[in-house]
Amino acid sequence: MALRAGVGFEDGDLTKRGWFFDTDALSARLAAWADLLGDGPWTDRFPFRPTFELVARHLYGELVPEVPSLAFVELEDRTYGSRTRYLPSP
Repeated sequence: MALRAGVGFEDGDLTKRGWFFDTDALSARLAAWADLLGDGPWTDRFPFRPTFELVARHLYGELVPEVPSLAFVELEDRTYGSRTRYLPSP
């Protein structure tokens, strides 16, 4: 299983150094979630039926307060090669 997140930004969002936000902090947060998702059955981790769709939506909700302009959260099932991406409604 792989976990990815995408961030959208515009030119005006960049600092003088060319940064928008701390990608290292996001990487650490995603690594922590990926470790949790890879450690045992998802039914033990969530109070809902943990489909890929519902878990992606849940992770988006957890990350969006911390990540400016979070565009999506994506889970990849590496066994079968399928990907599930949650995009919030506009």
